[in-house]
Amino acid sequence: MYDKRINWFYRILDTFFSIVRVFVQSQLKRTTPFLKKHGRCIVMGNGPSFIWMMEKIKEKNIGEYDLIAVNHMALTSQYDKYKPSIYILCDPAFWFVGERRAVEKARNMYQAMIVKTTWPLQVYIPYDSNEVDIAAVLARNKNITLNFYNKTKFEGVTKLTYWIYRKQWGMPRAQNVLIAALMLSIHSQYKEVLLVGADNDWLHNLWVDEFNRLRYSDFHYYKEDRMDTDRIIPGRLHEECLSLYFTFKGYVDIEQYARREGVEILNLNGCSFIDAFVKVKETE
Repeated sequence: MYDKRINWFYRILDTFFSIVRVFVQSQLKRTTPFLKKHGRCIVMGNGPSFIWMMEKIKEKNIGEYDLIAVNHMALTSQYDKYKPSIYILCDPAFWFVGERRAVEKARNMYQAMIVKTTWPLQVYIPYDSNEVDIAAVLARNKNITLNFYNKTKFEGVTKLTYWIYRKQWGMPRAQNVLIAALMLSIHSQYKEVLLVGADNDWLHNLWVDEFNRLRYSDFHYYKEDRMDTDRIIPGRLHEECLSLYFTFKGYVDIEQYARREGVEILNLNGCSFIDAFVKVKETE
């Protein structure tokens, strides 16, 4: 552990560089809050636990929650079934940047969203996306409205950090779309946020082969893409572990901020690797 004075010095440095990032990368304006129907929402992650967890909630009363979709949900039958009112994207692959396979899948996702969406849908993407291209694509469906948010990383002195969060000029490092979804839910002043399908158990599926190549199997609930097996990840194990560190630290930062804002975040997956939020049984 560092001496408190050294920790404070690093905190000041983080604050300084975060302020610079905000002025360079952020749009200094507030994000449009969700048009809410309810005071509670469900953030629907991509983990394998999603389907059975949602079925359990449906047995109670899923109609009491606003539903928030992420990533490739529009490609699945679950999208048609649950008809989410909010859709959040964060990964640069959705701005047609990156490997060809991911870009093609993003195009298919937008096409599915356009064809399937017969209800009002609020789509949220970062300001640093290819907003002109995305807006042109989504304009083909009048049920879809496009909104923007700042995903600029901000960390440092707590009071200033929370002030920036409230201004919506920045957020914890968005290594995962759930970071953005949870922050936008807090901004929209839900009193209760349920997290489903957030297994986040990547450590189970990460290994190094005999040639010291880092490999990963990515499990989703998607039937047509159940597992992307034997995928080689560029870089070293310590770099991937650092990425996971930032993801799970982001959840801890969000939990602390949510409590300050009077928002309760509950994780319905008891086996989830996320240790920041209170876990509850889906039958409670």
